[in-house]
Amino acid sequence: MYLVEELIENSRELMGKKVEVRGVITHNGVICKLNGYDEKVDGPSIEILQDELLKTLFGKVPAYGGGRYLYHDNARVIGTLARSQEGNIVIEGVSDLTVEFEGKEIKVI
Repeated sequence: MYLVEELIENSRELMGKKVEVRGVITHNGVICKLNGYDEKVDGPSIEILQDELLKTLFGKVPAYGGGRYLYHDNARVIGTLARSQEGNIVIEGVSDLTVEFEGKEIKVI
């Protein structure tokens, strides 16, 4: 299992491989990212590309209201490390997404 920072550092060797990574999931209603634990949400991150992810999150985990992010919680993601068309590091083909909410682990995918 990797932390976000470690995954970014080792992305060349891990590109195209299934990875497990922990970090802080943020979703602003449009883009979902996994950020490092000790970093600002605007720091290095990995975008999570998954169809209907926001809808799936809404169905399993209560969203925050009135802030910049609908979600800002510790999470674990298993998926394939890839590059977006823009060249950014992303995780796609998510086979497991677990979010920690109010002291409980909630399996989203």
